[in-house]
Amino acid sequence: MYHLKEKIYAVDLDDKKVVLDSNNGKYYELNETASMIFDALNEGPKSIEDLEKIFLQNFKNMHIDFKKELAELLNSSHLFVHESELL
Repeated sequence: MYHLKEKIYAVDLDDKKVVLDSNNGKYYELNETASMIFDALNEGPKSIEDLEKIFLQNFKNMHIDFKKELAELLNSSHLFVHESELL
């Protein structure tokens, strides 16, 4: 399960989301996909399968290896954390 890190704050500005990670003082501008993942995780922990369902509901006509793309995003972002890292 993936979670948002603690002390992460976001604001929607026009068609983008800007996020402050108060742990390191950095701001991030999220694209549409990252914003969707952020919003889903803001509602509570989700598995990759949960996020894939949400993504596919919104982007039905896209033909990509979503699990691979999602795993890369979740593992490279400083905003999301796997539950195994919370212990």
